[in-house]
Amino acid sequence: MVEKQFGRIINISSMAGVMGSENAGCHYCASKAGTIGLVKYLSKRYARNGITANAIAPGPIDSEMVRGLGQETYSNLLSSMPMRKLGTPDDIAAAVALLASEKGGFITGTVLEISGGQIVI
Repeated sequence: MVEKQFGRIINISSMAGVMGSENAGCHYCASKAGTIGLVKYLSKRYARNGITANAIAPGPIDSEMVRGLGQETYSNLLSSMPMRKLGTPDDIAAAVALLASEKGGFITGTVLEISGGQIVI
């Protein structure tokens, strides 16, 4: 990337790395917060080389993992969301596509929270 003077670094973090989560555990929160710190460093280090570095922090995504928490937990999670819905894998893919594109070329050092407003809870 440095040689080509162009690149996109996109890391998937988590809202647990932004706001913490008792359910996720300290090891998960710490690793996701570390990912955010890494992209902040990389963005400053490599911006002059035409390389952007960003993190995406998904909130709850409607997936087998989340549905596997059980119907009561799933319902409670859904009702706690400001948008009253969970995200989809396509929501995350759209954010990745933006950050990877030329249109995302001036975005660096950012944590894009794809959380349906979870941070405002």
